[in-house]
Amino acid sequence: MENYNSYKDSGIEFINAIPKGWEITRLKNLGFLQNGVSKGKDYFGFGFPFVSYGNIYNDTINLNKVKKLANSTDEDQKLYSVLEGDVFFTRTSETIDEIGVSATALQTIFKATFSGFVIRLRPKKNRIYKGFTKYYFQGNINRIFLSKQINIVTRASLSQSILNNLPVLLPSIEEQTQIANYLDAKTTVIDKKVTLLQQKIKHYKAYRKTLIDETVTKGLDKSVKLKDSGINWIGNIPEHWRVRRLKDLSIISTGDKNSEDYDIEGVYPFFVRSPNIKRINSFSFEGEAVLTVGDGDVGKVFHYINGKFDVHQRVYCIRKFKGELNAKYFYYYLSSKFYNQAMVNNSNSIVNSIRLPLLRNFEVPISKDINEQQQIADYLDAKTSTIDKIVKNIETQIATLKELRKTLINEVVTGKVKVSA
Repeated sequence: MENYNSYKDSGIEFINAIPKGWEITRLKNLGFLQNGVSKGKDYFGFGFPFVSYGNIYNDTINLNKVKKLANSTDEDQKLYSVLEGDVFFTRTSETIDEIGVSATALQTIFKATFSGFVIRLRPKKNRIYKGFTKYYFQGNINRIFLSKQINIVTRASLSQSILNNLPVLLPSIEEQTQIANYLDAKTTVIDKKVTLLQQKIKHYKAYRKTLIDETVTKGLDKSVKLKDSGINWIGNIPEHWRVRRLKDLSIISTGDKNSEDYDIEGVYPFFVRSPNIKRINSFSFEGEAVLTVGDGDVGKVFHYINGKFDVHQRVYCIRKFKGELNAKYFYYYLSSKFYNQAMVNNSNSIVNSIRLPLLRNFEVPISKDINEQQQIADYLDAKTSTIDKIVKNIETQIATLKELRKTLINEVVTGKVKVSA
């Protein structure tokens, strides 16, 4: 890639020089804006395709990805139609970063309507190419402009008057097409690399889960004789192991703190209903403990701690383990198997909360040899640490590729570099 032969002043404070042959205009000169349909819940769930806020935010405006339905009338379908070349912008959210996120309809979705949390731009003919808009409105210029224009009270909101004044850098239709084709080719290569890396992460996480699942119920010695545990979701266990209830192996309680008690510069870990550990300037507990949430992401959030700490009132703290149970082994076992137990006799697909009796009666298979439990914990510490490092490295590669993609798009659609024919 190379630079353009000459540039000119854009005349806009936050936009640098642009290629001499490019036009700078406002969105209002390129087409017409329309807010989406706003109806009650009875309007949705059946009928015709409905382009949601999520479709725009995730850039998935195509018939295969539009899963929601709306009972739209012929009049609705005419006023809120989704035609090839339409550009959509998210209109409202709790943060500015989620406002003005765009997606372009590359094909018409017949009889479709779109969400009231979205604004549609219907471009004038021969002014702006659909392939160009797909990339242009994802650029930094839009984010800078919107962050200067939108004020947040409780929610950020994008009005048509603000969006109409969005500056747009406009090369000729021929060059827009050339830019779109170039970015299609380049981003496809990047996206394929990202997909492959994401598949690797999925593989390593599945391997990690299987490794823990097998080890906490079968142990490290693969030649040992097994017996039926008597519990379907545990399966077979080593012959010299036994099953005990958690209430006979530990003390279980909740904390007494609220979420707002945290202090970002606090001295001690503060366990709340989240995978993220906050800080606090008090401690109510000391020693080894395993923690899990009582509501929210039930069966999905687990922590191990050895030290001073504090706990939210809806987080269970399992501690003061008797000599029969190793805390770190139990941490791995609980994180592997508790969700299965929480789902037993639950008619919903999601468990919203758990109560103390469920934890107290939770069945734990344990080796009679406490040293074997420690060996299992040490083994899983080492193995999961290696896997986690590999996953983190892959995530870094993905982040780098996504940043490269973003930078490439921004430099091309703003004319910083010239695309060769």
